[in-house]
Amino acid sequence: YQLTQQNLRDLYMEKGYAHAKVQRRAVVRVGPNRARVRYTVEPGVRAVFGSTSVVGTRHVKPEIVLRELTYREGERFSPQKIESSRKNILALNLFSSVRFNLKRDRARPGVVPVEIQVHEKPPRRVSIGLGYNTETLFNAGLQWQHYNFLGGGRQLSLAVTYSSVASSLEAKLVQPHLFSRGSRGVLEAQEQQQVYQTYTLTNSRLRPRIEDQFSPSLSWFFGYRLEYLKFNSVSASTIAALGGIRRQGILSGPYLGIILNTTDNPFSPQHGVVLSFRANQAGEIWGGDYRYFKLQAEARDYHLIGWRTVLATRLKIGLADTFGRHRNIPLSERFYSGGEGSVRGYGLRRIGPLSTSNDPLGGLSLVEGSVELRRPIWGKLSGAVFFDFGQVSTHSFDLPVDALRYGYGPSLAFATPVG
Repeated sequence: YQLTQQNLRDLYMEKGYAHAKVQRRAVVRVGPNRARVRYTVEPGVRAVFGSTSVVGTRHVKPEIVLRELTYREGERFSPQKIESSRKNILALNLFSSVRFNLKRDRARPGVVPVEIQVHEKPPRRVSIGLGYNTETLFNAGLQWQHYNFLGGGRQLSLAVTYSSVASSLEAKLVQPHLFSRGSRGVLEAQEQQQVYQTYTLTNSRLRPRIEDQFSPSLSWFFGYRLEYLKFNSVSASTIAALGGIRRQGILSGPYLGIILNTTDNPFSPQHGVVLSFRANQAGEIWGGDYRYFKLQAEARDYHLIGWRTVLATRLKIGLADTFGRHRNIPLSERFYSGGEGSVRGYGLRRIGPLSTSNDPLGGLSLVEGSVELRRPIWGKLSGAVFFDFGQVSTHSFDLPVDALRYGYGPSLAFATPVG
């Protein structure tokens, strides 16, 4: 009864009636167990957004809040745009609470001034993470973040991570609203070491890029990679099987990506799709030592098919080729398959051709995918049955669909308070 009153008010607000009033009245007849309900709506006039002011800021400039608004003065009033604006402001990580107060302009009843009331929180944060998985075993991370570095909502983070496979020291600077409302500039500098069965890689990298959000579901990025790579602990049999490798050199070239995400939940989607495409290239024109190109496309689809069961499917295709000899592509840029997040039932990178010393060679072509049925079991415990497949080929443009490896079985997941 009360919820219907709110639903009616929301309906009129969605049509632009910002100050709609809904009155309810009910007459209950106890004898026959019946009630006569009546709602009266006074919509008022359709309204537009007026001026917007910000209160509660101390160290953060109000302009940082105002630039996150998804509406403009004079546009038709919309509660959806208020909610999306509120999410944008909270995403700055500068405020513990954000509240939109709708005001009245008696001289202009069709105009709605807005007051945004915020409560600031400390702009700095330190995060510590500890974890374990069957591939990297124990892993740890320490991160320091500043969400208003030198003002302007600029973000700076320093992070240290460690595991038996990859360890790194990283600095990241993010400049929001670089060229437009949805664009931002990102500058990453990283010193990294990777330890795999095939090689040990020491990597120094600098990666500037531009990211832009075309719409809530469509985004893209474009950047440049400048890296120094040094490979150690590579067996002679691996080098011979690949026809030689370049043990160290400069990787220089552009990369780009496009992502379409229409899913309803980033952690446990029940419907929607995720389509992604990534490409990078390196060559003499960019002044580097490695010369190759690499393309990756992946599609994920989620459907709620009934009985609280979600059908999740995934297909990934990867293609790469060198300009000249195979040594022109780094070992770390080759495709590998097998393990968590790939084909379950196999060890890390254990699908595909191996050297005589049993090291994964990687490939220049990749096909990979899975079909999974997911369903909650009890409380925060959920289960699934999955069927994974994948394979890599050492040849370019040679999808090895005739030599697929398969992994299948049951799965259990438990949602803890921290993830």
